[in-house]
Amino acid sequence: MPKRSARAARALRAADEAVAVKTAAPKAQPAAVSVVGRDDLDLDGNWTSLPEADAEPMDVTDVSVNRHTKKRAAAAEEDVISAKKKKRKKKPKGVTPAGVEGEPDQALSRLVAAWTAEVRAASLAALEAREVTPASEWFAATEVQEALSELPARLDFVAQRPKSQLAAKAASVIVLCPSAERAFAALEEIKEAWQLKTKVVVLAAHGGGKKSDQVARQAKAIESGAPVAVATPGRLQRLLDEDLLDVSGVRLLVLDLSVDRKKRDLLTLPETRRETFGLLRKHLLRLLGSDAGPKLVLCGVGDRGD
Repeated sequence: MPKRSARAARALRAADEAVAVKTAAPKAQPAAVSVVGRDDLDLDGNWTSLPEADAEPMDVTDVSVNRHTKKRAAAAEEDVISAKKKKRKKKPKGVTPAGVEGEPDQALSRLVAAWTAEVRAASLAALEAREVTPASEWFAATEVQEALSELPARLDFVAQRPKSQLAAKAASVIVLCPSAERAFAALEEIKEAWQLKTKVVVLAAHGGGKKSDQVARQAKAIESGAPVAVATPGRLQRLLDEDLLDVSGVRLLVLDLSVDRKKRDLLTLPETRRETFGLLRKHLLRLLGSDAGPKLVLCGVGDRGD
């Protein structure tokens, strides 16, 4: 009996503790009751308007990030524009760096393009390709679209110097032509338009006999100096190689770019282009651009038929 009474006493105490815990627990707040539409009452009894259930909440962080990204993109774009303006070079109007009128650097660009083509055609190494770096100082003050017949009117024409001022073993003006046939055609243009008082020397394969005999006769013709000569690249280089012509006495080297029946000229025909640049590399590079060296003129650029 005493053991049963103790068990009953423990059960009664457990029941009392459960009642006490239930009494001490806070009462749950009743759920808010929707009245009209999306309006409701707050805890103080004031009417409030709740957000629509399907409306997406505004993400303040996203707005801030987007604004910051746009600012960075605009700043980057301004930096790019500023860098381009710094790199951009102003091209002179009217007279170009080469002293030629018309399109800026046209003669220079034409020579650079021809040298680039030669480098590729001959598969030159990078070191060899850097041997020729055309510059505006190489060119005389003349237009590049003109014909041979118009040169005297455009230049302080050195071909009109008196014989006493001519350098020995040289010609003051040399017109470089792609072939002997074109050399004689150029000779006729020069004789008619330039009104020279002395004979124009032709330095090309002509006159018959051995080539060595031809070279000897032509060397004698320029021994005491000549105002004007028309030449082919191959014959001119041979005269220079054999020390029969002094390049320091040449004041003007005219590249005749008149085209042939196949629309090729001195700088587009592979053979003559190779000979012309061979001549420049071997005998003229050290003088081009200097006060004592010859100046280049490109004639007939506009006649290419492009």
